[in-house]
Amino acid sequence: MAEKWTNRVYAPRTSRLVWILPIVLLLFAATAGHTMGQEATAAAYIRALPPQEIADLATADRTDGYLNDPMAAVRKAAFSRAVPPASWKMIAFEENRAFTYAAAVVGPPESEMPSVRQVLFLKPATFIVEDQIDPAQMKESTLWILKRDKSSKAEGHRTRLTVDGGTLHSHVLNPEKGRIQGSRRVRFLNVFHFSKDADGGKSPDVELESVKGRLELAVTTEDHAYHISLPDDGTDAGTIAVADADGKILLERRVLPLGMLPSSAEGIRLVQRWDTAYHGDRRPGWDTGRPSSNLTKRVEDGTLKPGRAIVLGCGTGTNAIYLAKKGFDVTALDLAPTALVRAEKKAREAGVRVRWVLADVLAPPDLKPFDLIFDRGCYHGVRRHNAAGYVESVRRLSQEGSLVLILAGNANQPLPHSGPPRVKEEDIRADFAKRFDVRRLDEARFDSTNPQTEGPWAWSILLQRKAD
Repeated sequence: MAEKWTNRVYAPRTSRLVWILPIVLLLFAATAGHTMGQEATAAAYIRALPPQEIADLATADRTDGYLNDPMAAVRKAAFSRAVPPASWKMIAFEENRAFTYAAAVVGPPESEMPSVRQVLFLKPATFIVEDQIDPAQMKESTLWILKRDKSSKAEGHRTRLTVDGGTLHSHVLNPEKGRIQGSRRVRFLNVFHFSKDADGGKSPDVELESVKGRLELAVTTEDHAYHISLPDDGTDAGTIAVADADGKILLERRVLPLGMLPSSAEGIRLVQRWDTAYHGDRRPGWDTGRPSSNLTKRVEDGTLKPGRAIVLGCGTGTNAIYLAKKGFDVTALDLAPTALVRAEKKAREAGVRVRWVLADVLAPPDLKPFDLIFDRGCYHGVRRHNAAGYVESVRRLSQEGSLVLILAGNANQPLPHSGPPRVKEEDIRADFAKRFDVRRLDEARFDSTNPQTEGPWAWSILLQRKAD
């Protein structure tokens, strides 16, 4: 049964200490640095939310809707003061026209269950900051700081803070005692909204519902309606959907990243280009709509046995869904969010479960090693500019004995011929020699969108991970 909260504030209870501070401690200080210095010695962990730096995101320089330096802006606003001295690692990031998303693990690196901070900047002026904290880290104390001056006004869980250029509305919203059904961590949620209006503007309406460990958050401003799902523990991707004030869908529900997507202008354009291939009813040329015959052959002859599998560059999920039907525990990764939306729908209709991950194959999230890695078409493209990075990603996702099946363009293809990038046999062997044994290296063909015709030449590469 769902638990629901709207406009409530609770303080966590930890051990027998009665001085654990409320979720947000409003410190009436003229300067943030002075207060931080005083409090740092008293608290086990300090998680500061500097209002001015958060508000600055709303007016940051942008080009074509994108922040000019998104990583630096988010670091400054949300992570630089999360733990003094700063101790955090960014684990997920995406910058696009509708939002900027970042997630980081925060706290001692030796922690078995590190705290996680997620930040979602909903353009143009709304911000969500959620912290998930290991209860063990709260045995002494946890201090939450929201800096403000004496001209600001606080009414329970809502605070209006005067900042340069306007007003920042702060809305603290979290379940009772920070505990959520099915969650191992204590979770806290802050919603901010920046307004340039002289009278301070209107604070957004916020509703929160907890369903099986996921926070379902609805935020409604004068111009937009956002629906965000934030799962527990960072082991699954959240989702976001955006509509305008009239209910017109501006961004259909889609997953948030679990890994680091490119943040440079060139990298963002690359993500856009891949994603555009799936917009509307488009089906890119590499998407045949059928499981790869190379993959099905190896499954049917028993070379690949059911186990934990990951599909790199999964597209609309045809190969991932095939493996799930054959009894594999499947994770599927792609750079294109639209492809994953379509893939999730196909899996739902097929009645199978696949874990869909939005990430760059060169920067996958930390995942438990897989028994099988399947790649139809990533390696031959990525290796042109970062062969070592690709091999390192595959190493991270595998363990001793894991099998890797790759279909790559074949440099022996007679010219001229259109098709995927081509790789020489000697380059394949050189790329993987240190970490993997080549069990098979066969000439093959890519499947064609037309089952009656043959596709371009390919290499069918079967690797096995060596012992470290």
